Amino acid sequence: MGVAPRVGLRMDVADSARPGDLGGDGLVRQLQRELERGGHPTRVHPSPDWASPTAALDDIAVHVLRDEEVLTHRSQVNILLHLSYAELGTPDLYERFDQVFVNPDLFDARMAGRLSVPVVPIDPTATPVLWSRAISDAADRLVGARPSRIDGVVAAT
Repeated sequence: MGVAPRVGLRMDVADSARPGDLGGDGLVRQLQRELERGGHPTRVHPSPDWASPTAALDDIAVHVLRDEEVLTHRSQVNILLHLSYAELGTPDLYERFDQVFVNPDLFDARMAGRLSVPVVPIDPTATPVLWSRAISDAADRLVGARPSRIDGVVAAT
């Protein structure tokens, strides 16, 4: 049996203090616990650490989209969890990821036809247990399908 891929959860430094924000620290910590229970070693990286060598060691980067600039390492499988802030969901942003999970209320269905990345609706009221299963399944599939690893960092704006 192989070693489970390492997961890094990226979140911006602001927490759930904003009304209606679904990507707060408490949610990220719950998601971390559930991914670890599922066998994925998981770390949380606040936005100042996204470009750090430690964050670059993760096999899978799960970005909890809020309002910070998103850094993706091309050497990783990059997954976007887009739960709030509809105005941030653009084709240019989504195309930087290997998989996107999105609150269906935020996703413009017209955009789906213009994307090459899989975009999967995810219930924002579901528990982190269900989110971790969806993320874990996608991560395992994507890590296994990735033909090579290319070093580099790409900044999404």
